[in-house]
Amino acid sequence: MQTAVTDVENIDENSIDGWQPITIDEAFEFTRKPRSLDIPEGEPIPFIPMDGISESSRKINYAENRTLEEIKSGSFVFKDDLLIAKITPSFENGKQAILADLSNDYGYATTEVWVLHPKKKVKMLTEYLFYYLRRGKVRSDLAGKMEGSTGRQRLPKGVLKSLEFNSPPLNEQQKIVSILNTIQDAIKQTEAVIQATRELKKSLMKHLFTYGPVPVDQTDQVELKETEVGVVPSEWKVIELKKLYRERVYNGAFVKKDKFGEGTPFLNVKDTYKSLEVSPSQLERVNVKQTEIDKYRLKNGDLIYVRSSLKREGVGNCCIFESSDKEVIYDCHLMRVRIDTQKANPKFLAYYSNSPSGKEELIAKSKTTTMTTINQASLGSLKVPLPPVQKQNRIVHAIDLISEKEKMEIDKKKSIEALFNSLLENLMTAKVRVV
Repeated sequence: MQTAVTDVENIDENSIDGWQPITIDEAFEFTRKPRSLDIPEGEPIPFIPMDGISESSRKINYAENRTLEEIKSGSFVFKDDLLIAKITPSFENGKQAILADLSNDYGYATTEVWVLHPKKKVKMLTEYLFYYLRRGKVRSDLAGKMEGSTGRQRLPKGVLKSLEFNSPPLNEQQKIVSILNTIQDAIKQTEAVIQATRELKKSLMKHLFTYGPVPVDQTDQVELKETEVGVVPSEWKVIELKKLYRERVYNGAFVKKDKFGEGTPFLNVKDTYKSLEVSPSQLERVNVKQTEIDKYRLKNGDLIYVRSSLKREGVGNCCIFESSDKEVIYDCHLMRVRIDTQKANPKFLAYYSNSPSGKEELIAKSKTTTMTTINQASLGSLKVPLPPVQKQNRIVHAIDLISEKEKMEIDKKKSIEALFNSLLENLMTAKVRVV
C-alpha cells in the first residue's frame, strides 16, 4: 500500500478526484422489522441497550439476551448494521457502533438509535460511514441540527438521510478502513494494558497496606494484628490523620468565573481525578490578588482532598502537589493538608487515602444533600495505618513504579488517539490518499 500526500491548502472536499458525492439515503436504507419472524417462543435474542453502544469503539460493548416476548419495543438490526444514537447527549459523544459480532444474524436495539444497512446496488462499506461520522466537524454539525427541548433532543431522520459525503472507490474505502481499524485496535490493546496495570496496582496496594514491603512468599513471616482499618503488621500504628498535621487545614479560594483566563494556575476539583500528582502546566489560570496567592498557595508535599463532590464516590479524593517553583492556588471545594514529614511521608498518606480502604472510610464520613461533602473535622478523624517512615518510603517507591507504568501507557494511548484523529481527518478529506 502506498500513501500519497496531497496539497492540504488546495484540497476541495466537494471535488476530490475519483470520489463521488452521495447522500446517506442513497447509500443506506433504514432497517425495518420484517413482516414475520420464525422465532420459537422463549428463544433468546440479542438486545442492545443504549449503554451497549460504545462512545469510542466500532464494536458494541455488550448485548443482553431477551426473548421476543420480553422485547416490548425495539429497532430491528441485522449483522453488520450501523447503529447511530439519535438522542442527546449520545450523538455529541459519537455514540455509534457496527454490529459485527452478534451471536445471531439479527437482533434488536433500543428504539433510540437509527439503524442503517448498506444498499446492495451501492458499493459502500458500513465501516467507512462509521468513521466518516466520527469526524468532529460532522458530529458537531449534526448535533446542531437536533430538535426538541434542551437535554432531550433528537436527530431527525431527514437530517441524517440528507447528509452528503464523498465516497471513494471501494478499494480506497477498504484501505482507509483498514488503516483506521489498525489504529483503533492498537488503542484497545493499550486500554487493556492500562486496565491490567490498574488491577495489578490495586492488588499491590492491598498487599502493601496489609503486610508491608515484603515479598508475597514471605507474608507468613509477618506478625499481624487486627485494627480499626483491618489487619496490619503488629509494629504499625493506627493513627488519626489530624495527629500528623503540621498546621491547620484550610479550604481553598472562591474565584468568580470572570476571573478565569490568565494569571495564576488554579487547581479545581476535576483536576484532582486526573492523577495523583498535580501538574501546574495543565491547570486553568485565574486573575487574583497577591494576598489570595499568599493565603491559598500550595507548597511541595501538600495533600489536597476533595471537600464537595456531585458524585458520592468523588468525595475525599486525594492528590499531592509536588512542585516548589510554581505559584498555584486551589478551589474552595478542596481542602489543603500539610503533613509533618518527620512523622509521615505525604505520598504514603495520599496512596492510602485513595486505596479501597481509605476511600471507603472517607465516603462513610461524608454527608449527602444536593452534593456530597466531608468537613475538616471528619477528614481529620480518618484513621490511617502507619509503619515507620523508612517502610513508608519503600511502600511509596513500590507503588510509584507501577504508577509510572500506568502513566506511560496512558500517555501512549493519548499519542495513538492523536494519530487516529489526525489520520481520520486527513483520510476522510483526501489530504492523505492511499493508493
